[in-house]
Amino acid sequence: MLENMDFIETTVNYGELGKRIRTRRKSLNLTQEHLSEEADVSTAFIGAIERASSKLSVETLMKLCKVLNVTPNYLLLGVDNEYHKDELSTIKDAIYRCSESKRALLLEFIRVFADFK
Repeated sequence: MLENMDFIETTVNYGELGKRIRTRRKSLNLTQEHLSEEADVSTAFIGAIERASSKLSVETLMKLCKVLNVTPNYLLLGVDNEYHKDELSTIKDAIYRCSESKRALLLEFIRVFADFK
């Protein structure tokens, strides 16, 4: 479990979420109508989600993830740890081999580089 989770975004950017849904839907050559049928929601609701004019439930999010074959991390945050598991494991191993002072320096670099608050 992560000890310091300050870096995790706690608000949902519905505009970005909608864009990711639209982009993924189009990459799969799905219409809003087809996606809505598969996710058991209305076509109008899919359009509203993609435009960020409606919010969706966790249940609907999970249905969309299943149809679009993506993880909730991807739709909510734009990252998918499953696709980067090997890279993250390599980075983690390298960090654990560093001294405490080097880890502190790396953390500061990451905060600056990734524009963390």
